[in-house]
Amino acid sequence: MGSGTTKIIEAFGKIIENSIPSDPQRAQMILKTGWQAVSLRNWIAPDRRLAPSGVYLARILMNMILAPLKDPGNSAIVSILTPCELVHLFGLAPYNAEAYSSFIAASECAGTLLGQTEANGIPGTLCSYHRVFLGAAESGMLPAPKCIISSNLACDANQLTFKRMASYYNVPHFTIEVPYSPGPSAVEYVAGQFKELYRFLEKVTGKHPPEEKLIEIMQRSRRTMDLYHKYQIERGKNTFLQNVPTTLYEFGAMNVLRGTPQSLKYAEMAYKDAQKTASFKGAKIYWVHTIPHWMQSVEKTFTFSKSAQLMGMDLTTSEFNDFDPEDPYTAMAECMVYSSLNGDHSRRTEHALKMAKETGAHGAIWFCHWGCKKTAVAASEGKRRFEEEGIPVLILNGDSVDRTGGGSEQAATRLDAFLEMLREKHG
Repeated sequence: MGSGTTKIIEAFGKIIENSIPSDPQRAQMILKTGWQAVSLRNWIAPDRRLAPSGVYLARILMNMILAPLKDPGNSAIVSILTPCELVHLFGLAPYNAEAYSSFIAASECAGTLLGQTEANGIPGTLCSYHRVFLGAAESGMLPAPKCIISSNLACDANQLTFKRMASYYNVPHFTIEVPYSPGPSAVEYVAGQFKELYRFLEKVTGKHPPEEKLIEIMQRSRRTMDLYHKYQIERGKNTFLQNVPTTLYEFGAMNVLRGTPQSLKYAEMAYKDAQKTASFKGAKIYWVHTIPHWMQSVEKTFTFSKSAQLMGMDLTTSEFNDFDPEDPYTAMAECMVYSSLNGDHSRRTEHALKMAKETGAHGAIWFCHWGCKKTAVAASEGKRRFEEEGIPVLILNGDSVDRTGGGSEQAATRLDAFLEMLREKHG
């Protein structure tokens, strides 16, 4: 990102931050207008350094972010890793908390919102993704959704954030409780909750879509996940250059948008792009947990770099994909119960290790996002297991959203040393 673009974004963010305390509706209008301008640019003047699939991905992710702002009455706030196939079935736009916080932070207007949550009694130890989203909501900058759907999967902050937001917005809230221990009884229990969620959405929307349509959506989900897996393996052989946002956007496409024609189209395009490219000679890095996209060291190291590329992020492929679409409620339940983020943290480690191997990674970065205790607890065991299999691991600490946490300069020094070690090891 050039210095001129950086200054424009900083000025844009400052205008929004100055508007939030006195006129949050104006702040929302400015934010939406800026994002619409980015969306237009993605269509008429995309970054041609990206593969065609990367250009398409940027377009559909911007559309995903804008949809709840354009028509909030037909949107549903959803927590991370909550299957959205039922949300799509009922024609609601998924309003994902982590995605919104990422885009708000990238727009340089998260600082005031973080301050808002502290003033409202939210502890600074809560995940910054959730603090930014809560701050945006409670400041009046984000519109109320039709309803909220959340779960206890993966993130402890879910238990506070979505209950509080449902109370603030005064909208219906449905919580999916996923048992800690994976197994058939847990799947049956969660499948029953998805059937209840269907009835909940019937009541909220007044719609009664047929189950056959849900089966079609689940068939598309299965096809999408299978193609994305093949794409990742192919990337291990033939890696095209891409930027850091593409790796983050893939999470949205494979989780929040999964089941839509757009998500399937991206997986198809990405697989074709990977088959067309030449062998990559630089360092191949697999990333565990979220990516601090604001850190210049990370952006500079992996954006269209011929010396180092990100091969994937474990959160994008955490779901179980060996399900039967003809039994949609059980299929959605299996995706949650058998997610690598559910149960003992060794399950996440083994999944991430498997994906790192399949993508031909030379090394891995395990990012311990402040506020996510589960990731930090698993880091030392993860490093040990990866290195037992010959894949060196760099553990980085910091915050993916809150820039006041610092750490960029230290990350730059450690990243350089890590990549130099990999170059010496692999030539």
